[in-house]
Amino acid sequence: MATLDQSFTTNDDANNLGIVGTRIYVAQQIVIGVAGVVSRLEWNLKTSTTPIGNATCWVYSDSSDSPGSAISDGVTLDVTTVTGSLVYYAFNFTTKPVVGVGTKIWSVLKYTTGDGDYIMYGNNSSGGYTGVNGKESILGTIWTTLSQGDLNFKEYYDPIPVTGAPTLSMMGV
Repeated sequence: MATLDQSFTTNDDANNLGIVGTRIYVAQQIVIGVAGVVSRLEWNLKTSTTPIGNATCWVYSDSSDSPGSAISDGVTLDVTTVTGSLVYYAFNFTTKPVVGVGTKIWSVLKYTTGDGDYIMYGNNSSGGYTGVNGKESILGTIWTTLSQGDLNFKEYYDPIPVTGAPTLSMMGV
């Protein structure tokens, strides 16, 4: 069962994601507090339009305080299920990265349909979470710092699976 490790839920704003030619990807750096397997990320989302298609979330490695490359599978969310109020939507991973305490990872969310509709992500314009502010990208390769501060998220982990027979050190001997 997934256990909450890190979160940033202080919210004072919501911004658009998915308008072609502007913001297609957003990302929030997360500093791991408990060693484990990242099993689920949640994004605080809403809509004021009628978007179609899927939003996709990944766990990315850190590259000099920007998203590096995907270290998880991409998990999709049917955006027709997103409501007009900010709600946390879960992205449960099949390919789950193992991370240690203090590891920097990124929760990356992509959405675009090209039809003019969009989803919105919750954020806090004054920042407040450990590390750097959220980032945005058009193509997912060049990242710029968001002026909207830190993005709302929740990060969950599972214990690192133990394989083989227990050793004396595993038993505290």
